[in-house]
Amino acid sequence: MKNLLMIGDSIYRGYRKTVQRILESKVKVLDDSEFGTNSRSSIELLDNFDKNIEPYLKDADIIHFNCGLHDVMFFHWGDLASATPKLISFEEYEENIKLIIKKLSKYNAMLIWASSTPIIEELHIHKKQVTELWDSIPGRDVMRYNKDIIEYNAAAYGIVSNSGIAFHDLYKVVVNTGIEKCLWEDGIHLNVYGQKILGEAVANRILGEVK
Repeated sequence: MKNLLMIGDSIYRGYRKTVQRILESKVKVLDDSEFGTNSRSSIELLDNFDKNIEPYLKDADIIHFNCGLHDVMFFHWGDLASATPKLISFEEYEENIKLIIKKLSKYNAMLIWASSTPIIEELHIHKKQVTELWDSIPGRDVMRYNKDIIEYNAAAYGIVSNSGIAFHDLYKVVVNTGIEKCLWEDGIHLNVYGQKILGEAVANRILGEVK
């Protein structure tokens, strides 16, 4: 039986159980903890690589990985005029993706990069981001733009393509299914239907690789 390691943020955590259910008895998912391989931003993935990622790598045959939605986010205090720069700049993101690939490529696993999923800006900008529980600064809201997600996805695609790494376009899966059908009322996280759709997409992609 092949072993799968999935690396991702809260989007990945949303569809993980669907992947596990479909792959049961066919592919073993190495991480079954809630936060074990949560990447959040690219810099956080790198900072926690030794603790959260490396222990699984010697057993992994396939690694399905993503980071990006935390990289493009910025903060504001009630109006966009007070907005901060993006958490991770475009140039830093590119360098971080290259370094992540370099670290993962030391092992013999097949690598599959997954693109970051879209948001519904109208919901995301007007709703208090209570789901960002780790951000405890009073009055501070989180925001993202789809144009930034698209730009960062394109950069990552170029890097992984040049590195000979497989690409899984989860952004396209959500768009083709219908963004409004897939996302929760915060405009970013997957609802139950979205978790099902992405979980099935990931599981089917993995099954296609192990046949």
